[in-house]
Amino acid sequence: MEIMLDPVKNAKAIGVLTLIGVILSIFPLLLILHLGQPLLVVIYSLSLLFGTVTGIGLLMGKRWGVYFFGLSLFTSIGLTVYQMIQGSQPNLLTMILDVIFIGAFFWFFASRSRFN
Repeated sequence: MEIMLDPVKNAKAIGVLTLIGVILSIFPLLLILHLGQPLLVVIYSLSLLFGTVTGIGLLMGKRWGVYFFGLSLFTSIGLTVYQMIQGSQPNLLTMILDVIFIGAFFWFFASRSRFN
C-alpha cells in the first residue's frame, strides 16, 4: 500500500472534503433562515462562501487555496479561543482537528512552490 505524501494530492483531497462539508452545511442554513435570524444567516453564508473558495482552491491545487486554508484555520482557532474566553469548553474534536489542520497548513505552506 502506497502512502500519499504529495502535498498537492493531499490538498486536493482536503478540498473535496471541504466542498462536501459546505454542501452538507447548506441544510442548517435553511433551518436558520426558517428561524428568522438575519445576522446569523449572513455570518453563516459568509462562512459557506469562504469554505467554498477554500475547497475549490485546494481542489484545483492553487497557491491561493493554501492561503485561504490558512485564513480559515486562523478563523477556526480564533473561534476556539473565543469559546475559551467566554467560559465554555470547546469541543475536543474541534481542538484535535485544529491541531491536525495546523500541521497540514504548515506542510502545504512549506511546499507552496509545488502549487500553481
